[in-house]
Amino acid sequence: MEKLVKGIYDVLCKEYYLQCELLELSKKKTDLIVNNKIKELESLLSLEEGIVVKLGELENERGKLTEQYFQGVGKEPQPDSLTSIIQDLNHEDGQLFRDLKKQFGEIIDQQREINKTNMRLIKENLDYIDFTINLLTQKDQPTYGSKKKDSISLFDEQI
Repeated sequence: MEKLVKGIYDVLCKEYYLQCELLELSKKKTDLIVNNKIKELESLLSLEEGIVVKLGELENERGKLTEQYFQGVGKEPQPDSLTSIIQDLNHEDGQLFRDLKKQFGEIIDQQREINKTNMRLIKENLDYIDFTINLLTQKDQPTYGSKKKDSISLFDEQI
């Protein structure tokens, strides 16, 4: 049983490390969005995708180990399996898991805030692009009694 608990802890540590990497990439992403560095952003997104794939693989591994743990102790798997496992451990081992769980919570909160910022920045950029396209494609409109002149817009309206 101790081997399974250590395996679960090791997988969680690897997941935490990858979450830290994701957080750092998200911080870089903010800078790239602000400075409109699209090419760099694309390559950063592919790095992120690779990390997410690795996280998925680790999560599958953790799920299998957790299932084996519950079978070994004769319990049904719990929705919040980590809390259930912590309750079964001695104080010292349980504290290691509690500390790691707390660190996960902190990094996920940070990630959530950075994601909100990045989404807001992207939305602002898209709104600006939309506004600019509308300005470039609209035909001259008469204003305050001036007669509408036939004019040609910079872009065809059918774009």
